Amino acid sequence: MGTLSLQAAIAGKSSARVVFGREISGFSWLSGLGNRVKSVDDSHEICDSTRLKFSDDFFWIDAGQNRREQGMGRYTGPKGRVNRRLGAMVFENAGAIRALEKRPKPPGMAERRRKMSVYGMALADKQKIKYYYGLREAQLRRYFDEARRRKGNTGELLLIMCERRLDNVVRRAGFTKTRLQARQGIVHRHFQLNGKTVDKPSIFVKPGDVITVRNRPNLKKIYGELVDSSGRQSLDWVSFDGRELEARVQSYPIAADVSLQVEIGQVVAMMAR
Repeated sequence: MGTLSLQAAIAGKSSARVVFGREISGFSWLSGLGNRVKSVDDSHEICDSTRLKFSDDFFWIDAGQNRREQGMGRYTGPKGRVNRRLGAMVFENAGAIRALEKRPKPPGMAERRRKMSVYGMALADKQKIKYYYGLREAQLRRYFDEARRRKGNTGELLLIMCERRLDNVVRRAGFTKTRLQARQGIVHRHFQLNGKTVDKPSIFVKPGDVITVRNRPNLKKIYGELVDSSGRQSLDWVSFDGRELEARVQSYPIAADVSLQVEIGQVVAMMAR
């Protein structure tokens, strides 16, 4: 449903969607999600995307709908379309790879003829980082702020932080075929870090860390088969023992170890605005 004025929604006893940051006339007070608002005389600014529901003389905010509309922490839509739109192999599953190889042009009926602007290219590279490493906007912004506070090249530090994520290391070490598989395995508590079972894909690894599969026969079998078919490449900063299903972080990654090729300088310039 489109955005409606509060008065019109109340008159029709229907639901209205409130746009983020839009000032809607009609509120007298609002103390929190799920609380009823008794009158519609004054104005109040809504600071979140939500849905209003109405009954005879009251209306309230449905907090559950608000949480559902905020979305999940990872992308669950068509992955082949993302690969085609960005022109890069950001998703590594077989269907997404075939989609890009078969139709390398962006999705849609009309072919885009305009040359992409510098801002457009920077935005595309930023999207590549988010999809490739499975980051939300807030996570990427947090990494960027941390990289700016550190000494060194901000762009390189940002990508190195992304490379150090546990789900990325699990994928690049060769335990899985894709980062989504690695993320799912970590969340389902299939892996241990230094002998302790973990379920946070965003953990940053450091030199000396040891990543292993939990000592369960079913997990050993699953990841043993994945290791044989993952087609892993050797890494200078991570050693991997396929027989023992063990990866050991030897050092911190450097800029040359980053697996995603983007113009990170343009991304930094855009995010620093």
